[in-house]
Amino acid sequence: MLNKLKLSRGATSSAVEIEASLADFDILELESQLATASQRRADLLLTGSDAEILAAEDHATKARLALDRAHASVAELNRRLAEARAEERRAAINAEYAATRTKVEVAVERINNEYPALAAKILELCELADAADDATTAWSRRCFANESEGLPIVDTVMEHLELHNRWMTNGLTFANATRLLPVGKFEGHAIDFDSIALHHARYG
Repeated sequence: MLNKLKLSRGATSSAVEIEASLADFDILELESQLATASQRRADLLLTGSDAEILAAEDHATKARLALDRAHASVAELNRRLAEARAEERRAAINAEYAATRTKVEVAVERINNEYPALAAKILELCELADAADDATTAWSRRCFANESEGLPIVDTVMEHLELHNRWMTNGLTFANATRLLPVGKFEGHAIDFDSIALHHARYG
């Protein structure tokens, strides 16, 4: 019992440790022991000697003290348990917040460091695709004018990539279907959504 009391008054413990300590208290058993000791004292009042009655009274007092201490300890442990659970919830939330911020910071750092160069490479591919599509358009005109010496029409970049078989890409080229956000020194490509300044100008 003293160890339990020391725990209830001691340094902060985890919720699991406090729950384990609470499980050690058997209030029903202590109540039963007190009832038995009290009844023993009552029975001896008529038949026992003074020494027997005093011994029984001492036993009942100790049983009552043990029960009172147990109730006090359980109340204290429940208070500490609520505090420990609240602290652990706060710690978990703080850890999640810190982890979320770290993930965002890592992503932003990599985007700032890597995206402009990668986006420039993709823009280079878009320009290459545009030049290729311009050539297919010119060749198609030659075919329609019967100037192709029987050679067939050449598919566009989108058709060669077979994107038209999976997506509704009618009228789209590889270049104008690609959106590249402006980040750092890269100015962006084919951005077709409003800027904040334009939105405010239109809608206030």
